[in-house]
Amino acid sequence: MDKSQLKTFNEHSPQLFSIAYRMLGSAMDAKKLLLLANGEGKADAIVATCEGPITVKWPATIVQMHHHATVIGDKAAASN
Repeated sequence: MDKSQLKTFNEHSPQLFSIAYRMLGSAMDAKKLLLLANGEGKADAIVATCEGPITVKWPATIVQMHHHATVIGDKAAASN
């Protein structure tokens, strides 16, 4: 991320995180939930999501409470 992109992200991050949390609430209302992850950069997130405690540090951990969730990751995302 270059300096301009970082500045834009920092300016809008409160709104982005607010939207993300609302989306998680909507996702929990779904009959079925599918979480896709790809790339080595998602490996820690996949471990936290599937095996760690439910925490605000990793918002996706809430999918552990969904009654019909499926998590799919490519080999790199599943490397941890």
